[in-house]
Parts: sequence; C-alpha cells; structure tokens
Amino acid sequence: MDLALTEAQQEIAGLAGQRLDDSPNREQELAARVPLGVALSGQDHAWSYVFLASDRSRGITGGAIHSDGGMGVKT
Repeated sequence: MDLALTEAQQEIAGLAGQRLDDSPNREQELAARVPLGVALSGQDHAWSYVFLASDRSRGITGGAIHSDGGMGVKT
C-alpha cells in the first residue's frame, strides 16, 4: 500500500494553520493554489448536492464526486 502523499495533499497539509481569510487578496490566492484556477464557494459545493438530489443523477449508483477544483488529481 502506497502511503505517500500526493503533491496536492502535501500542499494542503502545509496550509494548516494559515488563514487565507486574513488576506485582502484571499480569492486570488486560493484560486492560484487550485489547478482549475477558480476559488470555489460554498454555493459551488452545494450544487453538487442539488444535482445528486435531482432526477438527473438517477444513473449514479455509487462513487464520489469531488468538487475540489482538481486538487485531488494525481499528477
């Protein structure tokens, strides 16, 4: 079993204790850390739940939906 952290996971772990909301450029700083270059809001994440609760998701029988802007993608 490979327990090595991905580069993205190491970056996230390195952010522990840092408060991005103290910065006047918080959204730009966060977007720069996300592969898609977009700072996702709580509303963006909530749309995942709305989709899963709708009839449009009827073909989904399992798995995980990651609304992380690509942070979980292994490079």
